[in-house]
Amino acid sequence: MSALETHYRPKEIARMWHWSVRTVIRIFKDEPGVLKIERPGTRTKRSYSQISVPESILLRVHERLVVKK
Repeated sequence: MSALETHYRPKEIARMWHWSVRTVIRIFKDEPGVLKIERPGTRTKRSYSQISVPESILLRVHERLVVKK
């Protein structure tokens, strides 16, 4: 994995694969190699997290999900 490779946001993946953003997040959130940025909540603000998926991880997961006959 390279820091310079293309990274995708869940919304972009959902658009490419015709899935919901929620489904994409569920699949990638615990995947090794996915970048996670988290901001803890405070009394007045909710917690916030976002993920960024490197292209190599995207391809690995796609290969795993493809049904092979």
